[in-house]
Amino acid sequence: MRTDARLDLVRRLHQRDVRDSRREALIEGVRFVLSVDPRRVRAVVWSPKLVTSGPARRWVRARERDGVPLTRLTPEEFRSVSSARRASGVAAVIRAPIAELHATHARTHGPWLAVRTVRAPGNLGTLLRSAAAFGAEGLILLGGSVDPWDRDVIRASMGGIFRLTVARGDAPDLARWGQRQGISILAATPDADDLLGRRPLPRRVVFLLGDERRGVSAEDLRTCRGRVRIPMAPGTDSLNLAQAGTVLLYEAQRTRPPPRGATRGERRERRGR
Repeated sequence: MRTDARLDLVRRLHQRDVRDSRREALIEGVRFVLSVDPRRVRAVVWSPKLVTSGPARRWVRARERDGVPLTRLTPEEFRSVSSARRASGVAAVIRAPIAELHATHARTHGPWLAVRTVRAPGNLGTLLRSAAAFGAEGLILLGGSVDPWDRDVIRASMGGIFRLTVARGDAPDLARWGQRQGISILAATPDADDLLGRRPLPRRVVFLLGDERRGVSAEDLRTCRGRVRIPMAPGTDSLNLAQAGTVLLYEAQRTRPPPRGATRGERRERRGR
């Protein structure tokens, strides 16, 4: 592909419809290119004069040895397609699949998250950063409103999205999927009777998080096995999506049975003793 064609593709990947149709996304910056699985990289654009990081330069050379198409740009050309405040000089076009939920299989006992709407991309990214930190397996998108490959989501996730399975379906799909996979679906709602931490969480769980203003819809609530409420001080209104999700994920991690081979100290630490 010629340089001008590659630049055109990079510019167009800032648009959601292009990302969706091509099942590709653009990542930019040293941290992000070093975080992604190299097998997902389809093309690299970089400006040797801008890249001062030794690990980033080695990463580019490794992708060249892998046979990944490389496009060298002048600093001015790179800045013309960069969305960062300070251009790092390296970006990559990556595979950005969103699987069909009905064809997705849970491979671990890590928790899942399910969302239908998220008002701020940064909130979703922060939630995905927590999900990766606490060993979640994936993110389920209900409906078509949420774009997980938005550049602000990727940045706020600090690369966490690369370690998660992303799948899309709707409420009936989620109900059937949970039953088939043996995974319980719990809605986080402020009016739930069950307080988080009062009783053990299901061994395999999807936490369904609602819109920050409207909460979980009635349709989505019908997919759930139960509801759970995060304990908060009297008079407190609510937590935002990322905060609530982080608390739920932490509790799932804290109470998850330790892996085989864990030391006695690791077992005590997991139990909080």
